Amino acid sequence: MPRGKVRGEHAHKRLKQFLLCVRGKIRVRTDDGRRRREYLLDHPGKGLYLAPMTWAAQYGHSRDAVLVVLASAPYDPRDYIRDYEEFRRRAAALRRRRA
Repeated sequence: MPRGKVRGEHAHKRLKQFLLCVRGKIRVRTDDGRRRREYLLDHPGKGLYLAPMTWAAQYGHSRDAVLVVLASAPYDPRDYIRDYEEFRRRAAALRRRRA
């Protein structure tokens, strides 16, 4: 990945993911529709679970970074939410249904 680029910037409706940076370091920004958080993956023993309906972006990687993403299901383009405003609407609707 070219330096300075941001990857991800999407959420999944049902898919669960686990991110591991097995070499180097990478930053991950998450958003559940209410709260944003930042994480630094800088050790192969440290991973990050991404639940469904979590907007995530990966950035700030070192030159030698290798990110492994474990997914709960095969690739399905219908599971992606690529528009942030659509994600926010869906996350708010989900919170209302759970309340």
